[in-house]
Amino acid sequence: MELFGNVPLITKPLQTGDYNQPQATPAQVWAQIELDADSAVAVLPQQSELTADKNGKATVGAAKALLLYAYIWQQKWADAQRLGDEIIHSGQYTLAPDYTKIFTTAGEFNTGSIFEINMANVPGKNVGSNINLWQNPRNTWGYGFVCPTQNLVNSFEAGDPRLKATVIANGDVLSDGTVANTTSSQTGYYNRKYWLPQQEVPYNNGGGAGDGPTNERIYRLAVVMLWTAEAAVHNSDIGHATDLVNQVRERARKSGGNTDMSILPPYSTVTLEHIYHEQRVETALGDHLRFFELVRTGKAAGTLPGYKEGVHNHLPIPLREIQLSNGLLRQNPGY
Repeated sequence: MELFGNVPLITKPLQTGDYNQPQATPAQVWAQIELDADSAVAVLPQQSELTADKNGKATVGAAKALLLYAYIWQQKWADAQRLGDEIIHSGQYTLAPDYTKIFTTAGEFNTGSIFEINMANVPGKNVGSNINLWQNPRNTWGYGFVCPTQNLVNSFEAGDPRLKATVIANGDVLSDGTVANTTSSQTGYYNRKYWLPQQEVPYNNGGGAGDGPTNERIYRLAVVMLWTAEAAVHNSDIGHATDLVNQVRERARKSGGNTDMSILPPYSTVTLEHIYHEQRVETALGDHLRFFELVRTGKAAGTLPGYKEGVHNHLPIPLREIQLSNGLLRQNPGY
């Protein structure tokens, strides 16, 4: 729905001959997401009830995070703050102490992880991910897509440990001892969050393109805290918003062995722009949220070259699907 806008809303198995369904409005889809997520809360386990072999299973926290996401998209700020605080104070999650380890394989299912898509690391079985292949440097074993821009690099405050955990720059010494060569990148940088040390590269241990080991982080406590802070600002609860954002900044400051407490100073009074900044640097290149957050907050047209509000919010409905529907499906505006 975020990608295509008006989409068919299917709530039950379809019989042969019933596959041609009309499009629903975004409001109808959000309402169904709310209903489904709220129903799931009643039957899912808490995070603390999962054993290690159940990692990756949906939990109460995951359902509430999905519901929170639906609320902020619809600007239901009171509901969003209430629900965000429920997740934060549930006793199920705490911020993982070191941001620089979160997106490593060792950082999977950490204390701040609310929901991850679990990629099995079984070489040669294609039960992992291919995102490592797509995003690892072109001059190592990957295709080198999703390269960080200079604009992103410049958005990090001086000394922010999250920069080195997000971006590979030329000459960086990586954790496996290799020295990065980013000259093959169109921007001069590569994405560190999906980079793999040599011992984890599938091609080096009998695996293939579909054996990438890196889990997809879907919901994290830090992101929930920033969404809740955003809602709190809209609710004029500035003190609460400021506290939440400063907790995220403090965790970042103490990451990667940093001992310079002068970096990332706490905000005395947080603004929406502060929160949008933290959302960008906290989630860059790992949580897959940037485009959608720009659209959701109305900042896409002022940020993305060529973006036209009301058109590029969504992708065009594939022509083939429109033809197969005999015209029942309508194209999105502007295409």
